Amino acid sequence: MSTALALGVWLVLWAGGSAPPEPTSWETLENGLEFATFVTAGPDASNSKSATVVHALRIDPDLFEFKLLTASEHGASATVARWCRDHDLVAGINAGMYQEDGQTAVSLLRTRDHVNNSRLTKQNSVFAFDSNRADLPQATILDLSCDDFEDHKHDYAGFVQSIRMVSCEGKNVWKPQENRWSTAALGLDKSGDILIIHSPTRLRTHDLIDRLRELPLDLERCMYLEGGPQAQFYIKSGDVQKEISGKTNSGFSLRSLFGGWPVPNVLGIVRKTPSSP
Repeated sequence: MSTALALGVWLVLWAGGSAPPEPTSWETLENGLEFATFVTAGPDASNSKSATVVHALRIDPDLFEFKLLTASEHGASATVARWCRDHDLVAGINAGMYQEDGQTAVSLLRTRDHVNNSRLTKQNSVFAFDSNRADLPQATILDLSCDDFEDHKHDYAGFVQSIRMVSCEGKNVWKPQENRWSTAALGLDKSGDILIIHSPTRLRTHDLIDRLRELPLDLERCMYLEGGPQAQFYIKSGDVQKEISGKTNSGFSLRSLFGGWPVPNVLGIVRKTPSSP
C-alpha cells in the first residue's frame, strides 16, 4: 500500500478487547477539506469476517457552501456523481430518503428558493444550512429532542430532515434490527465541521453507529441519509476522485455495476468565493 493510500486508513483489531491504535492523519485535499478511509478488521456483530469500511469527508463550513439539488426543481433524477458533475459540486451525498413518487422527500427538505417538502415530521435530526445570521454557524445539525425547531427556523434558509443516529447527548439511538445495508450519513463534529459519511459495507445500522463512535471523528451528532444501493458518495478534489455506491441487504446491486442508482435529491458542497458570507 502506498503512503498516500495508507493516509487516513485505520486498521482496528476488534477481537481481544485491546485498545485501538492511534489513527493516522487525515488527508488534506485542499484548505477546509479532509478525507479519510477507516477500516475496522475482524468479526462484526453477525460474526462475518469481512472488514467494515467507512469513508469520511470533513468539511469546514466557513470555506465550503452547501448546496441542495432536487429533481423537483431541476427536472430529473441522476446518480450522485452525475449531479455533482453537472452542477460543479466538489462532493455530494444523498439528501435523505424519498417517497414513492420518486421526487418528494420523506421529511422537510427545502432551500432558500425551492421547497421540495414543507412538512416537519417526527424525525429528530435536521441539517440546517445557508445561515441568515453572521453570528451563527454556516451549517449545523439540530436535534429536535433538545433543540426547538421554532427557535431556528428563521436562522437558516436550507433544511434536510431525517432519522437521528447519534443524539445531542452522544448516544446511539437506533433500535437494533436484523437487516444490513450500506449507509450514507451526515455528522457534526465537536469543532463544528460537517462530516459526509459513507459506509459501503453491509452492516446493521445500530452496529455501524457503534463503530462510528469508536472512530477518530470527534462525532457529536449524526443523522441517517440513505441506505442500500441508493446510498452514494462522490468526491473530486485535486487528484482525488471517488464514486462509491452501496449494496442491498442481499449484498448485490445490478445498478451499481452500471454507474449507480438515480436519486432525486442530493446534498453537495462548492468552494466559497471571497465574496461569499
